[in-house]
Amino acid sequence: MEKFINDNILKIAIVLSLPLWAAYAFADQAEVVGVTPNYITQTTYEIETRYETQCNVTKSKDRGIIEYGSNGIFGSLEGTIGTAVGYGIGNEIGGGSGNDIAQVLGGIIGNKIGNDISDRKKIAKGQTECFNVPVQEKFPVTNQVLTHYNVIVLVEGSRFTVQRNYQPRIGSYIDVSLRVK
Repeated sequence: MEKFINDNILKIAIVLSLPLWAAYAFADQAEVVGVTPNYITQTTYEIETRYETQCNVTKSKDRGIIEYGSNGIFGSLEGTIGTAVGYGIGNEIGGGSGNDIAQVLGGIIGNKIGNDISDRKKIAKGQTECFNVPVQEKFPVTNQVLTHYNVIVLVEGSRFTVQRNYQPRIGSYIDVSLRVK
C-alpha cells in the first residue's frame, strides 16, 4: 500500500509540474537581428594644480637672533656677516669679562645692522610682497561607460531581447536560453 501511495504521489507531482516546464522555451541558436549598446553616465574627479598670486603687506622687518625660531639663527647672510664683524670688533674692546660682554654685544649689534642692510635690499615696511602659490582644484569629469549590449534575436518567428557583454554581428547566430513567463 505504501508503494502504491509513493508511486501515485510521484505521478501527481510530474503532472502538476508540466505547466512549469511548459513555461520554458529553449533555443540552441538564435539569429541576431539588432544590437544596441547600453551606456551609463559615470562621474570621476580629477585634481588640477594652478598657481595663484597671493600678496601680503609687510608689517615688520625686525630680524636676527631674537627671531631665531622663525627666521633661522642669524636671519640672513648679511646678518651672519654682521655678527662676525661685530664679534671681531667686540673682541678688540675691553679685557677679561668685559671682553666677553663686548663680544656678545658686538655680535648682536652687527647682526642687527647686517639684517637691516638685507631688508633694505628687499622690501620696506608697509609695502606689498607677492608670491605665486600652488592651489589644487577638484573638478568633475563625466564619461559614458558601456555596460552591455541589448541584442535582439529571432527565435521561431518571435523577437526577444537578450543582454551580452560583447557586440555580436547582425545576421550571426548566438546561443540563447529563453524563459517565457
